Amino acid sequence: MINPVTSAPIQPTCQSLATASPYLGTCIYSMNQSVNPICARTASQLPKKLPNAYSLFVSENYKLFKSKLPPNTLSKEVLRQLGETWTTMPMIKKSEYIKRHDEAANEYDNFFKTAPLRLIYDVEDKKEQKLIMKKFVQYGRLPKKPPASGYALFVSRQKRLPGQKSQDFIRSCAEQFSRLSEGEKQLYKDEVGVMKQEYDTLFAKLMNG
Repeated sequence: MINPVTSAPIQPTCQSLATASPYLGTCIYSMNQSVNPICARTASQLPKKLPNAYSLFVSENYKLFKSKLPPNTLSKEVLRQLGETWTTMPMIKKSEYIKRHDEAANEYDNFFKTAPLRLIYDVEDKKEQKLIMKKFVQYGRLPKKPPASGYALFVSRQKRLPGQKSQDFIRSCAEQFSRLSEGEKQLYKDEVGVMKQEYDTLFAKLMNG
């Protein structure tokens, strides 16, 4: 792979570091590296969403541009020159960054589309587990969690008025819910109970399938 600006080859410098899970381990581009990709998918770290094509251009050329400017040049000046270069860059060169970004973005999506569902249990970090769950739900591989409570179910079924602020909407929902009878509130609570049972059954079936 060739850097369109410097014409220098871009060589991968890592191998998979996955240890705890066979589903982890690949190279992606990072804003923390100037040219080479790094291994970002380890036993405790999932793939990260790649930046857009322009950000990829900046990450690979920031140090080069900075080295050609006076030592105390501010970052905003370096970025300004990078921006001007990107704007005037011929489309044939710009398209190389766009293509690489699109390919990496597809790889990122495909990871969550194809990774075994039990990947959820292969990471210990709570934020990463939430990300995995979110992606699996997004791609229809796992069901969406039901509301946490009867009140949450009630709120999910209310329509927010055009231009209504979030705090005003929540206040309105709270006032409406408070006016319900205990029997009506219980109906929402019972419905959530049924939804949770159905969710748990389906989730267990998919995870053990």
